[in-house]
Amino acid sequence: MLSAAVGSATAPGLTPRAATWSGHHVTLFEAGNARELPAPALPAGARVEVFFGRDNQPRLMGFVPGDAGKEVPVYRRFRHGAFAPEPSELGPLAAARGALYGVLGFADPEVVCRPHELCLVKRTTGWSRVPAHPEPVRVVLSNGRVFALRADHVERLEANDWAALEPPRRFEHPRDAWLAPNGELWVVDAAATGISRLKDGRWEGIDAPVREPHAVFGRSERQVFVVGKDGAAEFDGARFRCVQGVDGPLSLAFAVGDELWLAGDSGVYRHGR
Repeated sequence: MLSAAVGSATAPGLTPRAATWSGHHVTLFEAGNARELPAPALPAGARVEVFFGRDNQPRLMGFVPGDAGKEVPVYRRFRHGAFAPEPSELGPLAAARGALYGVLGFADPEVVCRPHELCLVKRTTGWSRVPAHPEPVRVVLSNGRVFALRADHVERLEANDWAALEPPRRFEHPRDAWLAPNGELWVVDAAATGISRLKDGRWEGIDAPVREPHAVFGRSERQVFVVGKDGAAEFDGARFRCVQGVDGPLSLAFAVGDELWLAGDSGVYRHGR
């Protein structure tokens, strides 16, 4: 059965744990229960996402917009009942100025970047560095690979740098990507009416099953979910079908153990296998 609770930005933790960030508070879901965590007060317009670190505790990461290089970074770790700065997790990026962007989680690698400076690539075997982008970009970790979603192309993180995928593809507002087990890359564009899939070395367009698609997640090539402004749809390998009983807007889709979670301003929905 599907159930809903208020939330907008969501991250999966180790089973059975997830967290939502509404822009004002963090809600932690554990074993079917929900509780609000005391969150830091951030200025309106802060661009912040919630993640889980490898200790299975929530993190808030992002920035408060400002002039280039003068943004206020946000990095808070939940520990001992409160969200507090944790500069030791940022190494050379611990300075109190400049935007932060990237992706955190349990799987290698975690990536934390500051524009014009560097990206820290954090693996359990050690840290390395690669160049950062001129401005914050959407970074996605999917099936062990990291992708940067840029307006005119998609990049994959390699050992020493970001490598542009060929052929290039222009996007309006790329929001999410999912790497299928067979190597196909799905990208959703929140400002467009379609989905792009990189298959056999060429991009193909797929009509979006929902308006303003915002996130994509799959269990296999024959079970792919896309969420957006007016709900969710499931691809069965041949075509999309709307997911009944799920309202939009939704912005995230992911798995927590055997459960599928769909989340956004309309709520957090979960469904077992």
